[in-house]
Amino acid sequence: MKSLLAGLAMTAVSLWGTFSFAQQQPRYPVDPQTKWAVGAKPKPADELKKQLDSGSTVLIIDVRPPANFEKETIPGAINIPLAELEVHLKTMPKDTFIVFTRGTGGLSSQAAKLAEELGFQDTTFCPVSKWKEQGYQADPSTKK
Repeated sequence: MKSLLAGLAMTAVSLWGTFSFAQQQPRYPVDPQTKWAVGAKPKPADELKKQLDSGSTVLIIDVRPPANFEKETIPGAINIPLAELEVHLKTMPKDTFIVFTRGTGGLSSQAAKLAEELGFQDTTFCPVSKWKEQGYQADPSTKK
């Protein structure tokens, strides 16, 4: 019985280590200058602001952990942490226009590439830092 429990514990530790490592490594190639996923399409903050102001249907997904999301985000964003994103994307209509966001764009660009790989035709990303550089409010999220 002890050897069974020890084996299960070792398996859990091994899986946790693999999962942790996978979360730290970019899934898609990264541009060395920008640190963004190669081929991901950035959405300039001013263009996103115009779309939002015009009433266009835009799904903004903030892929940060909930604690960071609750501090600040692009208004109207929902929170789906990056580790949970793939499962959620598989249930969404592929014609959804999605803008991913996170701090500086590295992981939100990875999220945009993931969505593209899963069949979404119109995905982009806009880092919260770029949003704030334009002088736009990055309000704390509102919990639903």
